[in-house]
Amino acid sequence: MPHLTLNVPQRLKTHIDAKVHEGFESAESYLLSLLEADQLDENRAHDLISGLSTDAQDKLDGLLAERMEGPFVRLEAGWEDRVMEKALERVAAKIV
Repeated sequence: MPHLTLNVPQRLKTHIDAKVHEGFESAESYLLSLLEADQLDENRAHDLISGLSTDAQDKLDGLLAERMEGPFVRLEAGWEDRVMEKALERVAAKIV
């Protein structure tokens, strides 16, 4: 199996350690479960999108093109960390 080394912020390390304490065998097993859940979500999303009718796909494409024109909302500082935190919570809730 390939080996991977990750550098994570302390708040994520604390979260990972808590998950191990809650019953995951190791940090590696917790992270692998998150990746596997993410892959399942991607497959479901792909299946959903590929299953759209031509009309539904055209409507979605038109909506996305329209939104690309703006207006755009300025994001607050730290939005990436908040999104990542919520995503991890969502995935962890599916696993437990």
